[in-house]
Amino acid sequence: MKKIRGIGASRGIAIGKLVITGEQGYTVEYTEAEDSRKELERFEDARKKAEKDLDQVYLEAVRRVGKESSMIFQLHIMMLQDQDFYEAIRDSIIKRHSKAEYAVWKVAQQFAAVFSSMEDEYMRGRAADVADISRRLLRYLDPHFPKDFEESLQDREEPCILAVENVVPSMIMQLDSKKVSAIVSREGSRSSHSAILARILGIPAVVAVGPSFSVFKQEENVVLDGSTGWIFLEPDEETLCRFRRQRDSFLLHLEQLQELRGTKAITKSNRYVEIYASITRPGDMEEVLENDGDGVGLYRTEYYFMNTKDFPTEEEQYHHYASLLQELNGKPAVIRTLDVGTDRQLPYMNMMEEDNPSMGFRAMRFSLDMPHILVTQMKALLRASSHGDLRVLLPMITTVQEVKQAKEYWRQAKEALRREGVPFDENTPLGIMIETPAAALTAAALAKEVDYFSIGTSDLTQFVTAADRNNPKVAYLYDFHHPAVLKLISMVGDAAKEAGIGLNISGEAAGDITLTEFFLQCGASSLTVAPHAVLELRRTVQQLD
Repeated sequence: MKKIRGIGASRGIAIGKLVITGEQGYTVEYTEAEDSRKELERFEDARKKAEKDLDQVYLEAVRRVGKESSMIFQLHIMMLQDQDFYEAIRDSIIKRHSKAEYAVWKVAQQFAAVFSSMEDEYMRGRAADVADISRRLLRYLDPHFPKDFEESLQDREEPCILAVENVVPSMIMQLDSKKVSAIVSREGSRSSHSAILARILGIPAVVAVGPSFSVFKQEENVVLDGSTGWIFLEPDEETLCRFRRQRDSFLLHLEQLQELRGTKAITKSNRYVEIYASITRPGDMEEVLENDGDGVGLYRTEYYFMNTKDFPTEEEQYHHYASLLQELNGKPAVIRTLDVGTDRQLPYMNMMEEDNPSMGFRAMRFSLDMPHILVTQMKALLRASSHGDLRVLLPMITTVQEVKQAKEYWRQAKEALRREGVPFDENTPLGIMIETPAAALTAAALAKEVDYFSIGTSDLTQFVTAADRNNPKVAYLYDFHHPAVLKLISMVGDAAKEAGIGLNISGEAAGDITLTEFFLQCGASSLTVAPHAVLELRRTVQQLD
């Protein structure tokens, strides 16, 4: 028996035979086109057919997962119409005299590489979206394009575990539960649209197994654990029995979790902890409400900015934030101010490349350097505060001076609204993210300046351990159980208690139920996790003394 590990992207246990399918090793060689104009016409025809296909996929997705979760396929249509994507393909056809299939394949490779190299996990997940639209185009352009995975499974009678190079959103929507019980991929991200859809549909998935993908063999027996990311190849009888029991227990567990809807995360000693969900786009709100989150503990506004043609106006932002609060119907929302950098760049910005963007000109450093952008956002947020329970969060703080500067702009935003006679909540809380060792070590001083702390455990762990969690060669060092990480979290908790301010824990570690009791001992009043983890964490809190 062999075992390999990837990233658990969607919980659940599957046992079955492995079927390897897809475009492994697929490439398109450059050959000069005889008539570039005809090649451009071929591409245009393929694009129209692909858009028509996506309209159908979207309608089917709406039926199965709801309108909000289906918006990814509307985004795919927009990507097909994207001017940069279109012009890059057109230039390859017209200027390089490429055949249409080569132009699409090459440009898609380039765009996917840009996304894959990004620091931010959400943006890395966009590589799968590029792959999805390109394979849809190539299916119409290249007669040698590998047959669709559905054809490979046509005659199967027992559900299998599907192994693919990169799982794409449309593939998830096409999966037949009678044919496929789980999915594993060489590439991928837990925050990709594919992983989100898999979680909504309850399809166990493990992604990013990397080079280990090459050890897979067609039709070998496999056990897949979508929670831990472990995959067992040709498991022995003891392992099979153990995971069969776990699978049955997990299915019962899911049923029992639904009984927690409408309850609160209250310990046996009567301590109440709010369990929030983090979101990156308005479409995620549906998942928050479905999982009965107590509110939104982190809304990352940079993704809203990324989908606009220019910096959104105060009025546009106000309506955007207000609609989020109205949808929550009184539940709180923590909205973080803009966190961009060269690894998370806006399409209408031209920031200089940096060797280490995660430690570069980003987040509050960028906002404080462009106060007109920050004040506009602050005014819009304050205006939205009259529509619900809003809390504002400042990202990546390292010094007290940064907080004082930001508070001055916060004061200016309030003063401007008073002059304009615009209503807002004067007591809107202003907090900061503790995600750098510098902030953690000076937490006592920072606590005097703000209304609450939110510890970003993922970035804090990365900085403390000096290990890039996205680099497989050092990822083993990235460990939020590291004593140094836990010590800093404890120090921040002590500072928050001393100052009498709220403490939220967010990031990967917040969802680790082995750390829940520790976080509560540190004084956490709330925890922010992915929407699907809300009920699990609520049960954990209810079982604590």
